[in-house]
Amino acid sequence: MKNTFSAYAPLPEADLARIWKSGLIVLDANVLLNLYCYSPSTRDDLLERLGSVTDRLWLPHQAGAEFYMGRPRVIAQQRTKCDEALKALDQTLKAFYSDTSHPFVSKELRTRLEQAQVALQKEVKSAQQALAKMLTKDDPILARVLALFDGRVGAAPTKEQLEALYAAAATRYKYRIAPGFADDSKPDERKYGDFVLWQQMIQQARVRKMPILFVTDDTKDDWWWEAPDRRALPALRVEMQRESGQSLQMYETLVFTREAKTRLNWKVKEHTLKEISESAAEARKLVDAYQAEFDRLRLLNVTSTGLGNLTHLVDFDRSDIRSTIEAATRYASLTGVGTPMPLFFGTGHLKPGTAPPAAPPTEESSS
Repeated sequence: MKNTFSAYAPLPEADLARIWKSGLIVLDANVLLNLYCYSPSTRDDLLERLGSVTDRLWLPHQAGAEFYMGRPRVIAQQRTKCDEALKALDQTLKAFYSDTSHPFVSKELRTRLEQAQVALQKEVKSAQQALAKMLTKDDPILARVLALFDGRVGAAPTKEQLEALYAAAATRYKYRIAPGFADDSKPDERKYGDFVLWQQMIQQARVRKMPILFVTDDTKDDWWWEAPDRRALPALRVEMQRESGQSLQMYETLVFTREAKTRLNWKVKEHTLKEISESAAEARKLVDAYQAEFDRLRLLNVTSTGLGNLTHLVDFDRSDIRSTIEAATRYASLTGVGTPMPLFFGTGHLKPGTAPPAAPPTEESSS
């Protein structure tokens, strides 16, 4: 029984030690895109540590393609965040600049506040200009990522290979076979991205005869098993072992970096860990808000068109999540929904309410 259900138990320490010592370290696109969301010191710290294991780094072609496709959007988001921060600062400090609003604040202190605001505005606008240049001219982050993975990217699949992968993914999604089924409501072939990525990892593990250490900030439940220590779905570990003969270990960026401090002797700064943790918490909070709003509308008299407004997200983009929640809430108020319908089920990305369809009959059961 122990061997039969070994995928449900944490990897033995001997296997973990082997993966950390000689396993292939695979980064998902979201890990690289998050580099644009960190401060320069955190980004530099993380990239420097990754540079110490370049001999074992590998990027699936699918992850590289998603990184390039998502990069302009993430840069634009950071510029928007700069605008939002400046507006919030201006609104907050305006109250202190009035004698009547805060007569207890001295003019000397208000002068210092104004000077600090000017300095902060100058620094933020400088950051905005640097972000704008990244889209047209100089992108130092992209340059470092390219150097990091020079000669370490998987080959592009042919059209025929992609069509076969898409067909296989469509069949698997019908029966909620991980990974990728949580993206089934994405538009066009983007819904199959996770499955293509997964197959490329399996193939690389098989060819190079190396276990896989996969780092991803994708939090969807078609990758993770919510055990106390949050680890890869047992089904994924079983499939990796069956198809490649190799082990699989998965981490989010924060846990990976913490583990690397011990197992790879990385000299990671505490500030780096703190910032990665805060960024992950922000992302998780937005995804939870999205899920809560979806669940709320799913129990109301919302038409499929209305739910369609809520299920268009691609890659759980943070700004898209905010705007989608607002749009869905406006839809609910404008259409006057409010009658609970407990038996209504939508097609959410995270936790669909419907039970999976029955599995197709096996050769044994049909004979």
